Amino acid sequence: MSAKTLHNQADAILSIPHFSVGVLSKDPEFGAMFLNHLDWHCCNLRMMLKAEQGWHHIYSFISGSSLPGKKYDELHILLTASDDIALLDHVMDNACVLNVHHIGSRFSVAGSGATHYQWNSLEAAAHFLARLYVAREQSILLVDRSDELNWFGVELAGCAVEVQERSITDALSVLLRNIPQESQGCLLHTQLIILAGKDFTGSALAFIKMRLYKQLGLEPEVYLVLSGNFSGCAMTWMGYRCAS
Repeated sequence: MSAKTLHNQADAILSIPHFSVGVLSKDPEFGAMFLNHLDWHCCNLRMMLKAEQGWHHIYSFISGSSLPGKKYDELHILLTASDDIALLDHVMDNACVLNVHHIGSRFSVAGSGATHYQWNSLEAAAHFLARLYVAREQSILLVDRSDELNWFGVELAGCAVEVQERSITDALSVLLRNIPQESQGCLLHTQLIILAGKDFTGSALAFIKMRLYKQLGLEPEVYLVLSGNFSGCAMTWMGYRCAS
């Protein structure tokens, strides 16, 4: 898939399973740049994993244009410091899950029932989402996401930490040091993506979950992606708490 194809796509060729993702931005160049980053990271990951085309279908729209009547499984809103957060009022009916990405600005709560992320750059946001979507498609562990319905309509603040080191132990140590202190209290839910080589073991997974539980008081849902083409260990931790 190419970013150009994604950006101009009005209808997707459906496959099973099908998961529709909308990306909405006020500035068409801003949205296109995000999709370029997202496409690049997804393609690189799938190439390394020798994976086929994923089952996340991504559509891009410009703020102010009419959204199709269908409802997206997930809708991502890209906001900069100059954008009006009132935009969220017009898109809530188009998303089962609404994610708001504040690029280069602190987020403000709008009462939209969205999950808010704060990023320093579009690149960081795209890299995170690429790893998340590819991990959902390729994880060897079955993740039950039904408990996320418990927080449907609750305004959440999401925090993501990504690390990559030469060993599992080093990656875990760096991850634990880099989880912000303010994100360690009142957590409702946590997830962890692990990307490692084929020599990754069940005991290593148990150790990682135990260490995270000891520090945070929650055991994460884990997406585990293994590849013989990957050396070292990469981890992406996600924590969610009430935004208010």
